[in-house]
Amino acid sequence: MLSIRYNKVMKIFLLLLLMSCANTKKVETALSMDVEEVTPNAATAQTRLEILHLARKYDLSSFLYTKRILIDPKLEKTKWKPVIILNTKYKDHPQRLLAQLLHEELHWWMRDHKQNVQVAIPELKKTFRGAPRIRDSKDPDSTYRHLIICWMEFRAVAKYMGEETSMEVIKHFVKEKRFPWIYSQLLKNHRAVEKIVRKYEFIPDELYPKINLLR
Repeated sequence: MLSIRYNKVMKIFLLLLLMSCANTKKVETALSMDVEEVTPNAATAQTRLEILHLARKYDLSSFLYTKRILIDPKLEKTKWKPVIILNTKYKDHPQRLLAQLLHEELHWWMRDHKQNVQVAIPELKKTFRGAPRIRDSKDPDSTYRHLIICWMEFRAVAKYMGEETSMEVIKHFVKEKRFPWIYSQLLKNHRAVEKIVRKYEFIPDELYPKINLLR
């Protein structure tokens, strides 16, 4: 009887220890982020707090390829280089803010894996024909690389918030004409992108556990 009780107590203790370690990692990740407000106001303050809250709530460490983030309330289009700059558009929408942050972070991943990704571009072109060139881009393959980035963004948000929420975020982006062709393709056939990126095995390992091609 004592042995059974002891085992139960030890299981509870180990569970609490694991939860504590996980929470510690999240807090450490949040503390390591350098989130700075450009021309601070109430909107930038709220956006900054929400980003740090997301970092404390979820373990974002796998996707923080750069930890310096600026928040500019006057910025219309977010940027990833030379430093990530976000606007305050999604200060009241944490799901969209997380997607926006992950999107720009994944540009840094793409920068370091561009050659690996390039092998998948011809197959993406065959599967998704007629892709419009992204405005102001001189790179003919930019849309297809963005297709991969947006798919990874979709999977990452799904990892933290569930696939249904991630789908709703994409639907909203299509409505507001944020990369409308790309997000529309993901709504219609994200499994096709998934199949191709799995074939060439270049996506971050953290996105694999939630992938199930049999669904």
